[in-house]
Order: sequence, then structure tokens, then C-alpha cells
Amino acid sequence: MRRGFLYCFIFLVGLFLMWYDSSIFVFLLLINFGFHYFQLISQLWLAYRKKSMCAPLKKKKTPPFISIHIPICDEPPEIVIPVIESCLNQTYSNFEIIVFDNNSSQEANWKPVQEFCASHNKVKFFHQKTLKGFKAAALDFCRKKSHPSSQYVFTVDADYRLDSTCLSTAIRYITNSKLAVVQFPQAYYNASEQNFLVKELEHYFNIYANGGNKYGTALPTGTLSLISVKALDKVGGWKSFSLTEDASLGIKLRAKGYKLRYIPKIVGKGLVPSTTISICKQRNRWIYGNMQCLISLIKNSKLRLNDKFIISVQLSAWINFLGFPSLMLLLLLISRPFNQSLPLQTMVQICLGHYLLFILVKLLIFKKSKSSNNESWIGAFFVHLSVASLGAFDWWPAVFGYSKRFIRTNKKKKRSKKFNIFPAFFTSILLCTNIFFFYQLEFFTQFLFSLITSLWVISNLVFYKQFLNTSHSLKKVIS
Repeated sequence: MRRGFLYCFIFLVGLFLMWYDSSIFVFLLLINFGFHYFQLISQLWLAYRKKSMCAPLKKKKTPPFISIHIPICDEPPEIVIPVIESCLNQTYSNFEIIVFDNNSSQEANWKPVQEFCASHNKVKFFHQKTLKGFKAAALDFCRKKSHPSSQYVFTVDADYRLDSTCLSTAIRYITNSKLAVVQFPQAYYNASEQNFLVKELEHYFNIYANGGNKYGTALPTGTLSLISVKALDKVGGWKSFSLTEDASLGIKLRAKGYKLRYIPKIVGKGLVPSTTISICKQRNRWIYGNMQCLISLIKNSKLRLNDKFIISVQLSAWINFLGFPSLMLLLLLISRPFNQSLPLQTMVQICLGHYLLFILVKLLIFKKSKSSNNESWIGAFFVHLSVASLGAFDWWPAVFGYSKRFIRTNKKKKRSKKFNIFPAFFTSILLCTNIFFFYQLEFFTQFLFSLITSLWVISNLVFYKQFLNTSHSLKKVIS
């Protein structure tokens, strides 16, 4: 409700400025374009710069003790138990597993997991009816329950099944005492590797996480993270003000001089969200939490400017500056019929400049992110365009200090007839504006407007089609 009030307030202020003096709005739009340009060029630079590689060490003579942490909340046992089994089937021997259920509303979900854990000596199960502090608090609880000899923790989401060599592989990448985090990519077993949604999620690791390696600033992403216990304790654990506690932890560790590394090797697979509602909730949390981290990053005086820059590019992977030009087009639709003096050509051209730059840069980034010679990166690019409306607006409440509760991503849902229509917001605005002002614009502007609108229409069709495929795959997995 409070967020709705914020958006309404911004809209009314914009409407007032449009009527009072449209030149103010044009000036603000140009400033927005400056930020937009800087962000996209920074992302493009990170994508095309030379990547830093890391070779694993030989097998350690004395394997360090690893504590695997699996926080769960209302996940069904048919998903959680196979995850615990995959952890038990490790070729690595020196480890324990801590499963912590918290804030679950149904006993039928956690009781079977508790019974399963009771039959395995390596597994400790804990349950707490209520816990404040979201996932960060759950991970801190797991840390307190870890064996005293634990040297590393390995975080695993409740849906991620590990390869049998996962821990053996992970520990070999700890090359020195200043390396606090080794992060592995997220992959999925309920969707094809060529699924466009999967490829869109994968591009973060190929471009942004990989790009952070050279300076030891590859942020952890919450699951499949090997973390030094000594470093974790030194920064006060997981406790965070942000909804993205993983990114927040990475910033704290880097500020203490620790290095963070990403290893492009799949060691486990989870469930990709199977409905548009789930993916939009997940993306909203990432965007909002990352903006919280960005704000704290700017204020952090312990980090070098270079580190701040690389980290900020990673945090802004899902964020964009297309919200303001979209608001401009919406205000033009409302105001132009009553105020013919508005500089229509100038305003529309600046707005289209935002969209065009976004399309061109993201196209180059996704082309660079492709992991093989297939053409699935094009579909991933269209999926990214479709969800760009989330990245345009979901960070605004964080800037204005609005609080937001942690919303868990529900990955169990089967095929649903309900769709989140917000990814189609840009398409709706572009279509309406294009139709309404088509004959009032110059030929080149008409052509550009039609091209950009067509690309967004295609992106929505590609996006929604992917969820029908993914939902069908998930139905097979959990049946």
C-alpha cells in the first residue's frame, strides 16, 4: 500500500511538472539519460574485459571440516529430502549438514524432513516456529549450531541438489587465507539448459560474477557458496539490513580486505521458478535488495573506488533507468490532448533514445554471454527485455527508504492460468503512445518507435511461452 502511494505521488508530481513547465521535465530526462548511459557502458565494459581464471589446487592432505547449511521454510519434503540425500552422497568425508526449518505454516512440510534427518548421524535438524530477520537470521542460526571445528560453511538452498563431487571440487579452489568466498553458478534441473529463461539467469554469472574475479569482488549469490568461517565471524555473520543478504555479506567481506571468487563450474542444480508470479517476486526482491546494497556501498568509506565500481556494476545487473522515460510517455498520453504546446518530438525522441541504447547494449552483452555456439542467447535477450519493467521501477521504494518484507520464492507451483502482467507494462505504454502519436511524429521517429515497440511485443511473447515450458517440466519433477 505504501509503495502504491509512492508511485501515485511521483506520477502526480510528474503531471504537475508537465503542465507547469515541461522544460524541467526534459532537463530531468536528460540527466536520467546520463545515468542510463553510464550504467550501460559500465556493464558493456565489464562484459568485454579480459576475464581472470583460477586453477584448482591439488587435493588437500588434511581436508578441512565443512558445515553445510540448508535453511528451509514451508518447502515440501519431496523437494527438500532429495537435497539432503545429495549432500549425504558426497565423495568428501569431513562434513556435517544442518537443516533449519523456520516460520513454516504447515507441520506436514517439516515433520517428514525431521524424521528423515533423525536417521542420519551427519545431519542435525532444528525447527523454530517464528524467526525474525529473514534468511540472514536463519543462516546465522545455522552458524551458531555448526560444529566447533568447522572451517568453512557451504550454503545450499532448499531446492538445490549437489553433485557427488561438489565439496571436493569447492575446497580445492581455496587458494589462500584471504579468499573468503568461492561462489559457483546456479543451474536448474526442471528446465532445459537451452531454456531462454535459464539462459537469461545464466548471463549474470557469465558476465557480472565472472567480471568481478580480477579484483576479487565476485559477490556471493546465496546458494552454492563456500565461505570461510573465520571471515564470516569477523564481519559479524550474515546479519543484514538488505533483502539480498548474500550481496550485503560480500560487501562486508571485501571491506575487510577479503577476496571473493566466482568459479564457472556447475556443482549443483535447483528449481527455476515455474510461474510468472514467482519469477517477478524473486526479481523484485533482488532489485530492491541490490538497491539497498548500492546505497550502503556509496556510503562505505572502507572500500577502494575501483572495488566500489566493480561491485556496483554487479548490483545493477537487474536494475535500469527506463522508468523515468516510461513515466514521461504515460504523462504525454494524458497531457498532450489538453496541452498542444508540449514539445512532443523532443520528448519522444529522448525517451526512444533510452530504449534504443538499452536494446543495443543488452544485445551486445547477451551475445558475449553465450556459452556455446547455439543461438539461445537471442531468446535470453528477449526475456531480459520483457522483465525490464521490473528493473525500471522496483528499486524506487528502496531509494525513498520504504521497508519491504522478505517474500520467499515459491518453486513448487505447477502450471498456472494466472500470469503477472507487469512485464507487459512497457509494451502497453509503447503501443498506446505509438498509436496515439504516430501521425504527429517525423518519419524516422515513427520507424524507430514501431521497431522498438515490435521488439517489446516479441519479448513478451517469448517470456510467457517459456513459463508454459518450465511449468510442464516442474510437473514431471515433483510428481
